[in-house]
Amino acid sequence: MVADRITGPLGMTTTTFAATDAQVPDTAVPGHRDNGRPAPRWVGEGYLPAGSSTFSTVEDLARWAAAQLTGVAPGTAALTPTAQDGPGTSIGWIWVTSEATGADGARHPYVWHNGGTAGFSSMVALDRDGGRAMVVLGDTTAGVEPVAGTLLFGTPPSDGGAGLLAWAPVAAAALFSLLALRRAVREVALLPIADGLLTAVFGLVLLWNRGPWASVGGWLWGLVLAPAAAALVIAVLRGRDLPLRPPGRSVTAWAGLVLSAALVAVAVWAG
Repeated sequence: MVADRITGPLGMTTTTFAATDAQVPDTAVPGHRDNGRPAPRWVGEGYLPAGSSTFSTVEDLARWAAAQLTGVAPGTAALTPTAQDGPGTSIGWIWVTSEATGADGARHPYVWHNGGTAGFSSMVALDRDGGRAMVVLGDTTAGVEPVAGTLLFGTPPSDGGAGLLAWAPVAAAALFSLLALRRAVREVALLPIADGLLTAVFGLVLLWNRGPWASVGGWLWGLVLAPAAAALVIAVLRGRDLPLRPPGRSVTAWAGLVLSAALVAVAVWAG
């Protein structure tokens, strides 16, 4: 049906669908999570109509977007808003109409829709008044909406959505790493030092998996790693002269060590 009504008439020869891994095109690029790690592809029949396993190219999507602007694509009536969808936003049949402030300071209406699967994100934006369209495809789960706005209207780029919450893993990892260094210097037994090191490892794994990598480089992880690395060196140098258990705190020391090890295991599994 898609081939008969959309891709065939519009000449979209490189757009296809994958219900199985074998149907994934050889030229398909791999997807990634927003921390840069590989993401598994979504394939399967159930969600194919929703676009979960659609493979296309910028050229094909540009033909499709141009057909929307000229009205030759089937279903262009879906672009017309039929209901409000929040302040300053209206919606037709899935297509959303919003306004963006351009580099000229003026407000520009545009029609758009975005999407994302495991490892990929996309955005099509139509400037119907200006007769222009923008297609942005990303091979990570980081949203490409700010890119589309900047390219279409010169809208000042944002930080990729890295708000205060996105920096929480940075703060947690830095705190645990510094606490590990403090324990390595001040504790009088090996178990509390090992507990601190494992907690630092938990923070580093958490940061690796959930850091604001769409906005900053990997140098940040190395910066947070430094205190934990120093703590490990100090622990090795001091370890020969320290007892295993602290006096009077044997049970709590073992409990803390087990809890920290469990946190590391959960963080690795969740990543």
